Amino acid sequence: MKSLRESLSGWAPKGSIGDPLAEIGQRWPVLVGEKISAHTCPVSLERGVLTVATRSNIWSQELSFLAERVLAAIAAAHPGKVERLIFRVGRIAEPRPSGAPGRAASVRGRPRAAREPTADAAASLARFRADVEEHWRAKRDAGWKPCTRCGVPAPPSADEACGICAGERSSEATSAVMRLLYDAPLVGFERASDLVPGLDRKQFAAVRTRLLKRWWTVLQRAERDGKLTADGSERAIAQSYVMLKSGLSVDRLSPATVRNELGDALYAMLYENGRDKKKH
Repeated sequence: MKSLRESLSGWAPKGSIGDPLAEIGQRWPVLVGEKISAHTCPVSLERGVLTVATRSNIWSQELSFLAERVLAAIAAAHPGKVERLIFRVGRIAEPRPSGAPGRAASVRGRPRAAREPTADAAASLARFRADVEEHWRAKRDAGWKPCTRCGVPAPPSADEACGICAGERSSEATSAVMRLLYDAPLVGFERASDLVPGLDRKQFAAVRTRLLKRWWTVLQRAERDGKLTADGSERAIAQSYVMLKSGLSVDRLSPATVRNELGDALYAMLYENGRDKKKH
């Protein structure tokens, strides 16, 4: 049996001297250049395949154009270690200024020097509050303005609402238009915009298209299953669907028009089968 010293004599932790990935990582700026190395980083090496993390798809694409050159440079320094490159979007550590502390924070984009520990929890909380206030003060100085809905500062390029509130506002408008079109399929944009604040024509048209697809999916499911739900909601959906698609009001819809839009099988299921038969 080998002693522990003998067993560990040839072992080295991952990332230490002699580890190909660590050595490639150290030489990465030389292999790909300072500019590209700032946006990429080798993260794993398995069975000759080197995986490189990149800051974005654009950097993945740019580096793929240089793949052969990078492979040649690696082969010159580490023969037989890397056969293929794979690029994946991932997190890239920001370069740290020389001599900066390991957890350098920043205020207004400038590295903050390491600070002495606070005396107690109250002092820590006061320091944290001051940092937050300084952070938002810098945002305001840069042109950020409060969101009109939640009050959180939004970047100068944003609308009156921050990104989250703008998304919520769009979702609320979409839901409102869907309910409106279900009850009144022939309502136009002008009337809809009076009832739904902030609605624009592009969003209104998109909701109409989305609603037609959703209603048609419901009707096709009923046809496939060969039955209607207990409340018979498919009939109301079919009527709104045909009106929205054809642009005709109820009094102008003929059985032939409805049958043409729904198809014979679905029309028969909705209006002609058994006790559910009704004049349309």
